[in-house]
Amino acid sequence: MSTDTKRAIGNKVFADLFSLSQRRYQRRRPSAWTLHRMEELVDRLGHPEKSFKTIHVGGTSGKGSTATMIASILRASSRRVGLEVFPPVRSMRESVQINGRVVSETCFRRAWTHLQPIVEAMHKESKEGAPTFFEALIALCFLVWKEAKIDVAVVEVGMGGARDATNVIRPEVVVLTNVGLDHTQFLGSTVEAIAREKVGILKEGTPVISAATQESVQAIIKKKAKEEKTTAFFYGKDFHDAPFDLSLLGQHQRINAACAVAAVKIFDSSITQENIQRGLSTVVLPGRFEIVRSRPLVIFDGAHNPDKMTALVQTLKAEFPKKRIIGIFGVKEDKDVEAMFGLFGEELKTVFATTFQIPPIGVGRALSASALTKRLHRMGMKSIITEPNPRRALGYASRLADKNDLILVTGSFYLLLALHS
Repeated sequence: MSTDTKRAIGNKVFADLFSLSQRRYQRRRPSAWTLHRMEELVDRLGHPEKSFKTIHVGGTSGKGSTATMIASILRASSRRVGLEVFPPVRSMRESVQINGRVVSETCFRRAWTHLQPIVEAMHKESKEGAPTFFEALIALCFLVWKEAKIDVAVVEVGMGGARDATNVIRPEVVVLTNVGLDHTQFLGSTVEAIAREKVGILKEGTPVISAATQESVQAIIKKKAKEEKTTAFFYGKDFHDAPFDLSLLGQHQRINAACAVAAVKIFDSSITQENIQRGLSTVVLPGRFEIVRSRPLVIFDGAHNPDKMTALVQTLKAEFPKKRIIGIFGVKEDKDVEAMFGLFGEELKTVFATTFQIPPIGVGRALSASALTKRLHRMGMKSIITEPNPRRALGYASRLADKNDLILVTGSFYLLLALHS
């Protein structure tokens, strides 16, 4: 295991799991993407996910922000709250939280002691094979939260919906933030195909909150809600911007906040306006328009698809309209580079094209710095510096920046993870 991988994992339990899956199980890989394996895993564990209430958060963009806001509001209302967000930005331990704090190594170790023999037994006995890294991570969440006796868990979908490992829960409320084009090689090439995968998290009788704007997507959500004998509530029609102070910047975060408020009110109508305000005003969310340094001004944002990048560019123009941007860009191979970075205009002073290693928590491969440089040149960008090492790129950009410049690191959460490791 490389040093970068160890740093990105940041926890011995996850390192053990990665090593186990890569070595012991390399001759028997899990079957195709399916929920059956995860269903078998939680069944063998005695269904720890049934030990607490849940709120399930899916969608293309804004899942992590919305989930974190919901968890913060619930904490402000004196609940003991578990939170799972993916991918992490600073370390793997960030993925699993209790009351806003990452879970200790000791808690993970106890959960792993319970989980490890089940993983080994599935490798030997199950036709589905051993759990994947992400499936085991979600199982660890359930075990840790059960031991901690939480009241409610806010669970973010990893990818898609119907077949995602998180979809074994039976939530009190479902949130579908929006639907856009992302992970098209897995989910489909149209927003409608992606929407049909994402509505798979809807359960019978469970209300769904959504900020999806496309009529075709809304129709898919309504149809699924009708099949599940429940109700769908849409931003702009059934609920609106929440009139609260928000610690996160950007109009898109106000929409996410509106979804969060609507969800918690359905979850528990007794939650007060004071609880909501306290929760929203104290949200801290790494990697979402995160100001990590003031001199020079450095912002980290994990925007990795056109929708996220649109929100990022709009926020930059609103918050720092006179700043010139030095960009440090890195993306995965499957991303629409032209649609993402074509949103930047004359405010872009210089671009550092970089890359990163994708740790075992992710899928796919990063686009090389040289390949990204070629694609940016084809888009007509002039001032491009190729630097495969993101740390060196950030150092060079910091020396290059003057008082009117802003350094923006964006394109992937894995790029941010590489810089934090």
